[in-house]
Amino acid sequence: MRAKAEPAVRSIGTDPAAFGEFYRAHVDEVTRFVTRRVADPQLAADLTADVFLAVIDAAADYRGSFGGPRTWLFGIARNVIAAEAAAALGIRPVTARVRMHRARQALRSARFPLLIETEVA
Repeated sequence: MRAKAEPAVRSIGTDPAAFGEFYRAHVDEVTRFVTRRVADPQLAADLTADVFLAVIDAAADYRGSFGGPRTWLFGIARNVIAAEAAAALGIRPVTARVRMHRARQALRSARFPLLIETEVA
């Protein structure tokens, strides 16, 4: 089934019927994904639309080697959301990703000592 799905994904940018099918199959999931990460419903709707615009732009480059169309789609959604958070802070998306990475590392290292103290007590 993967071999059949990949050409359809690559044709999303040029075939309105392929895009329509892909959109209908995934719009609800993408909307929920974005809504969980963005508090403003109007912004969530705008970002969901931006995700599918980015899908159209990126479809020709789809290779399917990293988990299939759904994984590819949610990667695009994550990048669209991150670009919005970066724009809100007035920084580049790469800078936002680095800051998020560092923040996650700090949280992980902060939780570890708490677990050790809890186990000892």
